[in-house]
Amino acid sequence: MFRKDFAAIALVLTATQAGAEPLTATRYADFDRYVLALSWQTGFCQSMYDRNRNEPEECRLQQDIANKADFLTVHGLWPGCQSPLPRAEWMNVAGCATAAPRVRCLTCRR
Repeated sequence: MFRKDFAAIALVLTATQAGAEPLTATRYADFDRYVLALSWQTGFCQSMYDRNRNEPEECRLQQDIANKADFLTVHGLWPGCQSPLPRAEWMNVAGCATAAPRVRCLTCRR
């Protein structure tokens, strides 16, 4: 079942990309590509365990289920940048956070 779901998602993504117009950056802050952000919950939980971190509730409550696609989380389709932010800056504005992040130096386009 998972392979069929994954194949369908991949087909939709490639089919829509084929007909899409290329992105063109017109100023410094513009982006030139999209990044599909996904996470695999079992991989996240294993990485927390491997780094001796506290196990989040979603990991403690996780049960083995037949449809492994349920462990896949789609975070979104985000604008990609030509060069990434330095790690310290990324953690300040876009990294994992347990509290509301400080928003600095960001401009949103509508």
